[in-house]
Amino acid sequence: MEKLKLIISGLMIFTGMFWSYLPNGSYYLLIAIILFLMAFEIFSRNKNSFGGFLLISFTLNNLLDELFFNPKVIQLNEIVILILIPLIWYLKKRYESKG
Repeated sequence: MEKLKLIISGLMIFTGMFWSYLPNGSYYLLIAIILFLMAFEIFSRNKNSFGGFLLISFTLNNLLDELFFNPKVIQLNEIVILILIPLIWYLKKRYESKG
């Protein structure tokens, strides 16, 4: 996890220092990557935390939105994520309680 913290720190410094030189739209993509890596770090500490699960789900959705969809418009992917997050959490808890 220490290497991940160094990667996050390096990306934050790079993005902050050179944002004006980056191609159009890549600043927001790098911010989405940083947020996802930070959420992954938090979630990996306690995988049973609903807050951590929400955080990593939303940041993954943000990253996918920046990569593949129009991040300026609410589209079907945001609606699907809003439906899937509670469903996945419920199924995860139900599976863990049986095992």
